[in-house]
Amino acid sequence: MLNNPGDIYEYLSDIDLTGTNVFVDPETSGCKTFALFSGSTNSSIMLPGGCIGNPSSDPLYQQNYPVESWGNTYGFIPFSSKSPSGAPVRTNGNYVRILAKDNNTQVQYNGNLVATLKAGEFYQTPNPVNEPAYITSNNLIAVAQYSLTQICAGGGFSDPDMVILNPVEYNIKNITVYSSNRENISEQYVNILIKTSAASSFKVNGTIPKGTFTPLKGAPSFSYLQLNLNQYSSRNFN
Repeated sequence: MLNNPGDIYEYLSDIDLTGTNVFVDPETSGCKTFALFSGSTNSSIMLPGGCIGNPSSDPLYQQNYPVESWGNTYGFIPFSSKSPSGAPVRTNGNYVRILAKDNNTQVQYNGNLVATLKAGEFYQTPNPVNEPAYITSNNLIAVAQYSLTQICAGGGFSDPDMVILNPVEYNIKNITVYSSNRENISEQYVNILIKTSAASSFKVNGTIPKGTFTPLKGAPSFSYLQLNLNQYSSRNFN
């Protein structure tokens, strides 16, 4: 029981807790809300067969979306596979993990059925993928992408990380983000997914972005852009 606003409860486990259902007691706290964060104290995210060398590791830490804001449709865009100079890097791609809310959840990846899941079960791509994809389901799902540790990434800089994606159903028209270059962060990008018909209206800090939108495989009505933020002098982006 958490008695006061701002109280925190932490649950630790040695096993993967993906699919765990966390909710308030409907009898005593049905009208109360909380924020849920998940992750790992320290993780190295490797290729299926491992990697040669000493892998880097980092904490994974993200806020989880409530099931009410899960969706049926997602666009997956890998982290950039080009350095600011244009050299190929991080070519091995990212893992994608898809979590089901309900039984008989049929997951399609670029139009192909890849899994039928029970509530709390997840599907993860057997290998990292380096091509954008369109993910759909008949029931609500949550989707996360994971970057590889540097020695596994396929060149360039890479830290293991977890990003929980937002569904197409909850896209927004206006957002301001800050991208830090501290702690030796030398390459900065943002992935953008937008309806193809609206791509020409997209602007960064009031100007047309320095990049080209590409139709999403399996769903050409959406387009994506891996925007290189190193091209801009500002660290704030609207």
